[in-house]
Amino acid sequence: MKPIVLLLGGTREARLFAEQLDDPRFRLIASLAGVTREPLDYPCETRIGGFGGVAQMAAFLRAENVAAVVDATHPFAEKISTNACEAVALADARKLTLRRPPWPIESEWQEFETEGKLAEALPAGARVFLTSGRGGLDVYAKRTDVDFVLRSIEPIENLPPHIVPILNRPPFSFEDEYAAITGFKATHLVTKNSGGVRPAKLDAASALGVQVFSVAMPPVPAGDIVDTVDKAILWLKSL
Repeated sequence: MKPIVLLLGGTREARLFAEQLDDPRFRLIASLAGVTREPLDYPCETRIGGFGGVAQMAAFLRAENVAAVVDATHPFAEKISTNACEAVALADARKLTLRRPPWPIESEWQEFETEGKLAEALPAGARVFLTSGRGGLDVYAKRTDVDFVLRSIEPIENLPPHIVPILNRPPFSFEDEYAAITGFKATHLVTKNSGGVRPAKLDAASALGVQVFSVAMPPVPAGDIVDTVDKAILWLKSL
């Protein structure tokens, strides 16, 4: 029986890893949290939904005889990454974190440790193009003196009147982002510094002179860490 590699996915890098892994020694299983209702397909066996906690994940790793876990989740999926670290230790498996480097901060940006601090720093009367996802919306809901357009993949219910939702799925071109920012007459772009390929929204904001407020990328979990798909595949082949 082939040893199993569990890929914790949900990112572009995770899909590329699944597409490019060509080692017949391993059986690859991708695991998606199930937050997105219609996730993009992976070219391998895929399970949807969480494990239910550290103990349950460790039990899965032992029961399936998982040889290695590749954590290629979103940099802000901190709970999943923390659980994976603890579960791997309990199950005595190997783990690699595939974490893309953060975007370099430019002079016209302001970066904050938390969304709470970012929300507090927004000036009254600002018009904000909010692209940081559904997490942390409570801090923006308190800023009734600021107008927001919130972009998300899935519908978000019970939003206050000053947060207007729009639904859209990436990728977005420079023209898409330029039109969105100008259409809303945004004064600020709010995003999470999730790193990797520089998104068009940053270029559009720069071209329009729109202030960028970003949330800093969380620290990388302890253990083996690489920043590219190629390096992750080499790590796995070295086992």
